Amino acid sequence: MDVLDERPRERGTLAYYAWTINIEKTAKRFVHDRNSLRDITTYVKKYLAKETKTEAERRSKFTDQEKELFENFKELQKDLTKKNKDVDIANPNVEIICDQLTKMFLEKGSESRAMVFVKARATCLALGEILGKRLEEQTEVLQRFKEGRFKIIVCTSVAIEGIDVPDCNIVINYNFSGDEITKIQMRGRSRRHDASTVTLGNEMLVEKDIVNVYKANLMYKAMDTFKKLDEHELEHKLDFYQKEEVRKQINKQDLLDAMKKCQSTDDMELMCVKCSKYICHMSGVRALPNNQHFVIIEEFPDKIDRKANQKRERYDGIVKKGKMFCKSCGQDWGMIADRNGYDLFVLKLDSLLFRQEDIDKIQDFQKWRFAPKFTECTLEDIPKLLAYQTRQK
Repeated sequence: MDVLDERPRERGTLAYYAWTINIEKTAKRFVHDRNSLRDITTYVKKYLAKETKTEAERRSKFTDQEKELFENFKELQKDLTKKNKDVDIANPNVEIICDQLTKMFLEKGSESRAMVFVKARATCLALGEILGKRLEEQTEVLQRFKEGRFKIIVCTSVAIEGIDVPDCNIVINYNFSGDEITKIQMRGRSRRHDASTVTLGNEMLVEKDIVNVYKANLMYKAMDTFKKLDEHELEHKLDFYQKEEVRKQINKQDLLDAMKKCQSTDDMELMCVKCSKYICHMSGVRALPNNQHFVIIEEFPDKIDRKANQKRERYDGIVKKGKMFCKSCGQDWGMIADRNGYDLFVLKLDSLLFRQEDIDKIQDFQKWRFAPKFTECTLEDIPKLLAYQTRQK
């Protein structure tokens, strides 16, 4: 085991104590002979008891600072021992991973290579430590894995796209499931004919993985069908589908244009969606290129209540500084923005009703592109359109 090669030189040190704990932990994972495991555990416990007794005998000779350090050392001993005892309880899946790897290596042979994929880097480091692997440079680890010197590698999902080891024949997904593309990429990591993939996780994750496998198989079938198509037939179908897509886009635009034409060209009234209070006519609103529609009539500020924002947000050349509400019913009418000292009263479309006066028809719209067309302007037109605000100041 690699852990035997990591023994510190000096006995009685903190590093040596931690190493003995690691020895016991590693033995529980990989030593299956009960007698051998009992001998190792007994030795570790006797060593720890002896060290603690020796330190206690020498304690009377300690200075105050040394006594404080010794107490800290004892607390650390307790913490390490507790972590060692709780490792299986805190990580119940770790035992399953170890057992699964052992079983698959016995089935597929000692020359097998296994990749364990996890979602987070912290999980990767922790699991790698538990499995007895040392943290080394990524390039060095990959090279040793390809050469067969390392039999198991633990990595994050990012490596799905970047690692290529043809001899890998075992892949384990530990609490991780992406999409059907991820599933195809994982299959590419285990290309040997005897390769196996195992997913370890809760019921929801496994169900998601089953769906991903189904979708991935559909994609494989689609690619097989695509490859079998005659070259001229393929060219004909591609041309047909491209023309069909263009036709759909043209029809969609024609529909929008037709809806615009059907709408009245009269100066429609805008009303509050909640209380039907009159706001203004369409002629009293201008539309900016960013699809912001703001009121330009001088009487409008008297119809609203205001609420300032604690944090001002800037975008598209204006600064959002507050909200405006219907003074009659409290309906949210939109936002108040600032542009070089001018207040822009920007309307929310879902707060508006459109009334066609001549036939008393009332409509509402979900998107501005479906609504009647407003007169457009630019940011440079604002000083002229809102000149009344300068006179009021």
